[in-house]
Amino acid sequence: MMPLQMHRLTSLQTLSHFVVGKNGGSGIGDLRNMSHLQGKLLMTGLQNVASFWDAAEAKLKDKHEIDELAYEQEHDETPSEQSGNLDDSRHGRVDTDLPSLKYLTIKGMEGIKMVGTEFYKDGCSSLVPFPSLETLKFENMLEWEHRNKADYFPCLLELSIRACPNLRELPNLFPSLAILDIDGCLELAALPRLPLIRELELMKCGEGVLQSVAKFTSLTYLHLSHISEIEFLPEGFFHHLTALEELQISHFCRLTTLSNEIGLQNLPYLKRLKISACPCLEELPQNLHSLVSLIELKVWKCPRLVSFPESGFPSMLRILEIKDCEPLESLPEWIMHNNDGNKKNTMSHLLEYFVIEGCSTLKCLPRGKLPSTLKKLEIQNCMNLDSLPEDMTSVQFLKISACSIVSFPKGGLHTVPSSNFMKLKQLIINKCMKLESLPEGLHNLMYLDHLEIAECPLLFSFPGPGLPTTKLRTLKISNCINFKSLPNRIYNLTSLQELCIDGCCSLASLPEGGLPNSLILLSILDCKNLKPSYDWGLHRLTSLNHFSFGGCPDLMSLPEEWLLPTTISSVHLQWLPRLKSLPRGLQKLKSLEKLEIWECGNLLTLPEEGQSKMQWNLQFWDVL
Repeated sequence: MMPLQMHRLTSLQTLSHFVVGKNGGSGIGDLRNMSHLQGKLLMTGLQNVASFWDAAEAKLKDKHEIDELAYEQEHDETPSEQSGNLDDSRHGRVDTDLPSLKYLTIKGMEGIKMVGTEFYKDGCSSLVPFPSLETLKFENMLEWEHRNKADYFPCLLELSIRACPNLRELPNLFPSLAILDIDGCLELAALPRLPLIRELELMKCGEGVLQSVAKFTSLTYLHLSHISEIEFLPEGFFHHLTALEELQISHFCRLTTLSNEIGLQNLPYLKRLKISACPCLEELPQNLHSLVSLIELKVWKCPRLVSFPESGFPSMLRILEIKDCEPLESLPEWIMHNNDGNKKNTMSHLLEYFVIEGCSTLKCLPRGKLPSTLKKLEIQNCMNLDSLPEDMTSVQFLKISACSIVSFPKGGLHTVPSSNFMKLKQLIINKCMKLESLPEGLHNLMYLDHLEIAECPLLFSFPGPGLPTTKLRTLKISNCINFKSLPNRIYNLTSLQELCIDGCCSLASLPEGGLPNSLILLSILDCKNLKPSYDWGLHRLTSLNHFSFGGCPDLMSLPEEWLLPTTISSVHLQWLPRLKSLPRGLQKLKSLEKLEIWECGNLLTLPEEGQSKMQWNLQFWDVL
């Protein structure tokens, strides 16, 4: 609701939202004398306007500095007599004498069936409405059927029409239109002539609209989605779309194939192709290798896809994602580099990013080496996959999640210290329930800066030589219930800044020699057998800022000699249900700014000495 007597604000320059009231509230006429308004104006509550003649009282034509205007009629479950006048009207009137207006949105005008001559000043179609308009959006116009065929928008660049289920036709006069978005217009029979169209999105449209696409030779981006009745794309559909650079096809519920006849091979500039949520699609085009510019291919949620083209992938392909294609049993041999003289085996040698996820039937990857250009490899939720590629030495980011592997292949992470191929920077392993050992040569991964291991119940420890000492910054181990020891000589990890150990209930002690002085964050949670000790040497960690500890249900007290460094600024204690007191040394921590205590139901007091000098941000949860 707007304040009363808004009409007195005659010098107001910015009013982003005006709500038309009812029953004595602010009326649309309150805008009459606000001639200095500029920028963006959203008008809602238009169901409360008695008539379009009352709407004219706003005198928007006098507000020449408004460049973005949105009309929105909200649904009123108990409409007044006034709102009924708008719902029963057959035409929409919009004041068009706004020469600077660039953005116009009309939303929720449910009673309008035609947008016509009311777009012209005084109903005169010889005058151009909104001469500067660049973006026009219609949404939730449930009864709108058609527009005046004489409509002409010389500067319009972007047109969006959403949830207008009865719209049947659009005018032909959009000479500059570059971006068109049509969603939920099932009665629309065809698209108009659009000589400069570059980007087109069609969702929930009929076959007639789909047929119109083939004539837009200037298209560079095309997204087709939720066109559920189509089993095959029309023959020659892509023959003339030779400028296309990005293509997305999604949610075609009955589409079974993308045959050679549709002309996909005639797209010499296509760089990105995404096919998703096509539950009946059984095969990809056999001529994919003809897309000489394709650098990115994504295939998601195609549950009947069982194989890939034997002809191979494009030679320029750099990004390949395969997700949620459950029946896919194997990948083609040409994905790997086998050096056997077969031309097909050279198809993927520029591949840099490879993701395979949710392919529950996949048992193994092809034999051979991964492309030497590959930098990122992610394998997730492939529950039957029990082996990995033999050579992954070029990979910089490796994530293995929810697979059935027992061990890493020998030599998979190259063990020669002088090798130039040990490029791995991030290694993430989680939910590998059968994994019994970590890869050999971890200590030789001189560029490794992030190591994360989670939910691997059969892992007991790190390999004997430990971890690389030069660049490792983050080490996280969580929910490895049988993990018993951290790497030997962990204090030599001079770059380690973050150490998080969570849910390792078999871990009973930290390594001799303590932790590295470089630590900034240390978190030890839910390791019920790991009790705080002076031997941890936390007081020597002069860079430590954040410390979290908890999950020891039997711990009754923290040892008095257990000290934290004076640099600590944040301490978090959690789920220590029998803890009764805190060590007195806490008041000596002059840098401590935040103390959080959660689920420590028996904690009764804080240290008394020096309490008045402390300026802590205390947070207590479930503390008596």
